[in-house]
Amino acid sequence: MMQTFTQDDLVRHLYTEESPQQGEAVDAFISSSEKMSHNFEDFCQVKSALNDIHLEPSEDSVKSILCYSALSKFALKK
Repeated sequence: MMQTFTQDDLVRHLYTEESPQQGEAVDAFISSSEKMSHNFEDFCQVKSALNDIHLEPSEDSVKSILCYSALSKFALKK
């Protein structure tokens, strides 16, 4: 019986979040299915792009947090 896999299975495989046996089965399925092979390549590219993104909070957000923190410490001392 041929086992079927979903895109969720491909994402788990991408992050190695499955058992070794499941990983081997997914590898075999990717090799045998051109569609899933393309999907897996797409997921690999997305993962790589996400790893390259560096986000930081805005200066206003940092100031707001620091002000709130300072006010909270002041309120606790009373």
